[in-house]
Order: sequence, then structure tokens, then C-alpha cells
Amino acid sequence: MAINLLNPQPLYLQIANEIIAKIDNGEYKEGTKLGSQKELAEAYNISPITLRKAQEYLINKGILFSRVGKGIYVGATSKSSRTATGKAIGFVLRDFNEALNKSFELAEDLISTNNLPNAFFAYADMRALGFKQAVLDAGLRVPLDVALVGFDDIERSQNKPVPLTTVRQPACEIGAVAFDLLLAQIEGMSVVNRKILEPELVIRESCGTGQQLNTSTKNM
Repeated sequence: MAINLLNPQPLYLQIANEIIAKIDNGEYKEGTKLGSQKELAEAYNISPITLRKAQEYLINKGILFSRVGKGIYVGATSKSSRTATGKAIGFVLRDFNEALNKSFELAEDLISTNNLPNAFFAYADMRALGFKQAVLDAGLRVPLDVALVGFDDIERSQNKPVPLTTVRQPACEIGAVAFDLLLAQIEGMSVVNRKILEPELVIRESCGTGQQLNTSTKNM
């Protein structure tokens, strides 16, 4: 595929759509192992970071799947199997070590190409922690060289040398509300389709505010 730099669509989505097209036309069949990240990045003439973003996008959609230490494989091969119908309750369990390693590699790539941002917000604490470790290993400083914020407030986010600023979810309340909604549905009662619960911003040293550990502020 020739990447179209004039196309306003992000490069990773162009690559993702190309992979989907190969699945739809039968070139990639279910269980097919894709080439290595290095091979595909060279074939498409893109950076490994862009390729990983395309792969993660397709993995999140269930089109590809990853086997740790083995590679990336084709999962769903038909349009119908990739289309969700009706409503469902789902749980996505991710390998914490894999999340840590990928964000570590991302930070290494950004540092090596002199593209480290001033701030980095990760959708999960494990991502932020992996990113933080790579920055510190490179002799850089958090938050002076890059400020970090995570999401979840897992126990490890409090660890030194630089405790992580993060967003704490009301996990117990989420579980209680989910149980009540499920029970109401089982009993045939009408339930609301959406309920917003208030998270909490936990400010620690990684964001550069100068606040002390465990200082927090609500009402994000």
C-alpha cells in the first residue's frame, strides 16, 4: 500500500484499513500470522510506533489478536463476525506486563527520536508506569522533562521515586450500581441506560504540581 500523505486520515488508520481490506478479500485468513513489526514498518515505510498503533487499534476491535512472544495474528475474518449486534456486557482483561512493556518501548522510541512530549496522559496506570520507567532509565526527570498522569489509581502508582498522578475510579460504587442494574433487568424492571459516576483526581509528584503524596482533589 502506498501511504497517501495528502489524505487527512491518520497514517495508522490507513494501515488498519489496508489490513482489513486484505482480510475481506481473503488474502489474510483467520489465524494468519502477520509479519514482524520491523518487516511491516519497512513494507509500509512508516515508523514502528505508527504500526503498533494500527495493530493495537485492530486488536481492540477484535480483528487481530496478540500471542505474547509469538506475534500478531488475524482473528475475525468476516464482516459479520466483526459487527456487534444488540447490547452486551463485556469484560476486557489485559496482560499488565504487556501494557508495561509496550509503553516502555514507546517512551524509548520517543526519546531516541527526540520527540518526547512535555506531558503524557495514559488511559491506564500500567501504561504510565512503563513510560515513566523508560524516562527515568534514560536519565531524564519526571516531571521536569515530562509530566505524567495515569488512570485507575492502582497500588503501584504510589511507589517512589516519583509517585504517579492518576484518576481514581469509584470501583466499589461501579460494582454496586452494575449489580443493582442487572438485578433490576432480571426482574423485568425498567432501568436507565447510562449512569455517570464521579471519579477523583489524585495529585502526586509526577504531574509537577509540587503537591505532597496522597493530596487529592475532587470535581474534575
